[in-house]
Amino acid sequence: MKEEAFRKYLKGRKVSATAIESSVAAVREFETYLRRRKTTLKSAGVDVLRDYLSLLIEEDKNSRDRLIAIARYCYVARRNDLYIYFAGLLGASDVLPAIGQRLGPRWPARPPSGGSLMTWRCRPWVRRRTATRS
Repeated sequence: MKEEAFRKYLKGRKVSATAIESSVAAVREFETYLRRRKTTLKSAGVDVLRDYLSLLIEEDKNSRDRLIAIARYCYVARRNDLYIYFAGLLGASDVLPAIGQRLGPRWPARPPSGGSLMTWRCRPWVRRRTATRS
């Protein structure tokens, strides 16, 4: 487990000390599960992750905080495929505000009336991409 890197990442996100400890504990349990399956995070696929999530559901341990902790750990460990899978499960509620902050003030906070936020923020990228394909 990349515990130091994970703790540093969580501190950078201004996560409380209590939440950091519970996040680390959740990831340790996940790593223990992987060892029992004779695999590692590096080699585990989405199928292994689905099996673990099924186990969490059976044991009534599938809290949002636990899932976010494991998702963040996948991000720190650069397992983007697993992180994207979690993002799909959890929704973009934690992702969109961070993207908005990184885009900076040049992007309007709200779409024009009648438009969706996602379409509004993505529209310039779509125009650039389609223009370069011609």
